[in-house]
Parts: sequence; structure tokens; C-alpha cells
Amino acid sequence: MANFQPIIQGDYSIRALNKDDVEILKYIRTLAVSEYPNMFLDNAENTHKKSNEEWLSLICGENKCIFGLFEGVRVIGLASVFQPNIEIMEGHIAMGYIVSEYRGKGLSSLLYQARIKWAVEHSHFKALTASHREGNEASRKSMMKHGFIYVGQEPETFGDGTTGMSYKYKLDLEPLRL
Repeated sequence: MANFQPIIQGDYSIRALNKDDVEILKYIRTLAVSEYPNMFLDNAENTHKKSNEEWLSLICGENKCIFGLFEGVRVIGLASVFQPNIEIMEGHIAMGYIVSEYRGKGLSSLLYQARIKWAVEHSHFKALTASHREGNEASRKSMMKHGFIYVGQEPETFGDGTTGMSYKYKLDLEPLRL
């Protein structure tokens, strides 16, 4: 995480969050799951119950990175990459969110670039996986645009308590290291 160089495009930047950014993470993650409880696996009630230690554990640790998207110093987006299973050399991208007034400006590409770049730099990751809920066309299009390939689907329970189809994708990282 510490070696990740921020990505800057005009007035926007993406950087890895660190232990000093717990309040930033709390704010933007709670905003995301409150606005879209039907798209995330978490919900606002759970985020409000998390202790500072739980928030800090999301940021700090091996094989994961949470990114903040900023306009100047204002956080306007969030994304993460983590390794859900230590035995499988794959990272999973998640938490993709951009504040509504900043959507449609191509900023999700910056979040994908950051996560893919970070995973490529962590050579133990052989691939990245991603998923989206049925009907989330914006996520599907972003995944396809960034080289992810559809690999299947399965039911998933989302933060609002509903169950829906979750579509799974994969990106092989080896060709990106050449």
C-alpha cells in the first residue's frame, strides 16, 4: 500500500487510504451503502455499528488496499481490492462507488486503473475477480471495458436483505505484467 503512487487526472486524484484516513473511509462507505443498500453486501446499520478498530482493520493489513477518489481534498469515491481467500492467488475488487454528481465523467476508469495497477504490482495475484448485481449495467460495462470476462453467476444476499443474481467476472493479470 505505501508504495502506491497516486493517480492524478486534472482536478481528480486517487490514492491509497491509510490509517489516518479512517474518518474519510467511514464517511464515503456509509454514504455508498446508504444510497445503494440494494447493490452492496453491507448496509448503513452495520456501518454505523463498526468501531474505529474495525474501520482501521479494513484499511490496514496485507493483501488489500482501499482507494479514495478525490476532487481536491473532497472525497468523492471509493474502491478496494483484497484477497478473500489466502489459498487462492486472486484479488477481488469491491466497494466501487462515486458520489452521484460526479458520475458520467469517466472517473470509474480511474478507480479500475488504480485497483488493476495495485494488483499487478503485487505479483502474487494471478487474477482479479469482480461481481455485480443483476441490473447494474454501469458496473457490467465498466468491468467489460477494463478487460474482465464473464465467468458465471450465483445468488447473493445484499445489504438490504434481498437476494438477487450476482454476475461474476475475472481478469487475468499475467498478460499485464509483460
